[in-house]
Amino acid sequence: MYRKKLLLMSILCVFLVTGCSIFPNKKDIKIQEQQNNSNKNIEQNQTPKAEKTAQPKATTPKEEPKLSIKKADLYNDNNEISLSTIAALSNVDDSLKAKVEGYIQNSTVYYLETKKDGIFMIVDNSDAENFPRHGLEFVEINHNGVKKVTPLIKTTDANDENDVWELDEETKLPIRHVNYNHDGEIVYSEFWNYSPESQIKYELKDHQGKTVSLRKEIQEGDSNIRIENLVYDKEGHTKLNISTNYEGPEISRFTYYNSSSPADSVVVMSEFENGQKVKETVYSSDYKVKNVFKPTYEDGKRAGIKIFDNQNQELEEIVSE
Repeated sequence: MYRKKLLLMSILCVFLVTGCSIFPNKKDIKIQEQQNNSNKNIEQNQTPKAEKTAQPKATTPKEEPKLSIKKADLYNDNNEISLSTIAALSNVDDSLKAKVEGYIQNSTVYYLETKKDGIFMIVDNSDAENFPRHGLEFVEINHNGVKKVTPLIKTTDANDENDVWELDEETKLPIRHVNYNHDGEIVYSEFWNYSPESQIKYELKDHQGKTVSLRKEIQEGDSNIRIENLVYDKEGHTKLNISTNYEGPEISRFTYYNSSSPADSVVVMSEFENGQKVKETVYSSDYKVKNVFKPTYEDGKRAGIKIFDNQNQELEEIVSE
């Protein structure tokens, strides 16, 4: 009997110990659940997310801009006219163009620019002068046809009691001219030099003897020459500079500098092959390319002009009418 009780108690103790292991209390269960959830979060954070693959966008081919082609007078009977002048005139109405063509036919138009109010030109006027000075004038024509002509310098060819002239005995060309006011004071004086050794061909001085303007001719090699027309302000600084470089009969470079309006200053460079212009480049006052002009020829005559921007992109083409 005693043995049965002892056996029964042993079995009961084993059951209680085993039951505690199999059925944990609520507190232990809660702690275990928190640990499991924490482990899941760590695993999720550590697992790399799959990156989305960017799908290539469909691209449409870029259309090249259509070039403008227009017909215009290419002035094939005038070899001195610049390509930029021809291009500028192709955008001018006929009434205004008619005012310009007289200069093109009878003179040399060194530079032409279209402006909002009309046209600005630098023109040779040596035929209008009795004596050689600068031979240049500015011509402005507005859209109403009103013309304003301004010589590079203002002088007079008068020969009266207010003027004293000294002429060369053989050529009868002037060497010295002094203009006086009614009080007998000097207003200005002019000097000419025709010697090939002298670069200064003409000089204008004010009443104080300060140089107002100069015309210089500088020989460069056997056939090249540079003609500089300089105008100075009261402080002696360059106010205007209009220079022309010739390679034989061709104008290879034209420079217009205006200190009062630097934005209007310009340099035009031309390249020639076998006597024909093959390229003309127009630069701004800070020597940056504005436009490039390239002509095409047929039977020795201009057939067209292609116009490019400063990125060498073709803008338009002008063809002969």
